[in-house]
Amino acid sequence: MKTGGSMLVVNDIVFFSWVVRIYRNSRLIARRPKFAPVFFSILLSVVVLGFLNIYPFSIPRYAVTSFVSQAETSYKKSIGDANVATTSKPVPVKPATSTIVTLPDNKAIVPTVQTPKSSDANTSRVWINSNTYLVGATGNPIILVNNPNATNPTWNQLINFIKQDETDKHPYLFRSFVCADFAEMLHNSAEKAGIRAAFVSLQLGSSPDYPMGGGHACNAFQTTDRGLVYIDCTRYLGAGPSNADKIVDVKVGQDYRPKALFPEPGWYSPYGMGEVLKIEVLQW
Repeated sequence: MKTGGSMLVVNDIVFFSWVVRIYRNSRLIARRPKFAPVFFSILLSVVVLGFLNIYPFSIPRYAVTSFVSQAETSYKKSIGDANVATTSKPVPVKPATSTIVTLPDNKAIVPTVQTPKSSDANTSRVWINSNTYLVGATGNPIILVNNPNATNPTWNQLINFIKQDETDKHPYLFRSFVCADFAEMLHNSAEKAGIRAAFVSLQLGSSPDYPMGGGHACNAFQTTDRGLVYIDCTRYLGAGPSNADKIVDVKVGQDYRPKALFPEPGWYSPYGMGEVLKIEVLQW
């Protein structure tokens, strides 16, 4: 949230004060204000402040977007295109323009998103269990492309890479690019740059900003001088700083609270995203 957003609240107060003064100096003061114009004016102000990410007006907005996202996921599950695809047995990953998932009834789903082209030995899906793997926003399997020559970085090497990497510049789009896609992109970019990376899948509880709770994805790096660190490069919804790279302390039972790696004037780190209920996957 932008601290400078408080200026918008001040501007609203000044505006409403001006309107009141105009009414006081006019013949309209003798009239009783109508309910509809007043109600919709206030509602419009709340909506605008919510989309500008000004707390606490942003809470209803996140509740609605989270509900819509959950409803969409439920609908996809009902038609066989959920955000988690299940097969009767592990399916080998083959470099191709698309990945075919063979279902128990021998039908096939062909995701429209292309998967990375690399050797079988260096690519893998993110498996939750023996027959369930993670997919991205469009149903595309999350494909990790590993570099056999990648090594664990120092903290400074990691920070320098994260700062120049542009994964966090991608917009967050419910229908086409979500947290799992961000984590996949950062993992593959890091490995390509020679930095060993892990994909992390979590289950989070509810919080004021994320009332529904649910799954989330980020990345982990084993630094040689600071140990295991977690990086979250998922872009903010709505307004946010130009750089969305964050560091977060991930522990089961602890609030998931990302903090900006490269703070910018006028912005501060978002509120917690909920308690970490489970670390489902930490896959290198």
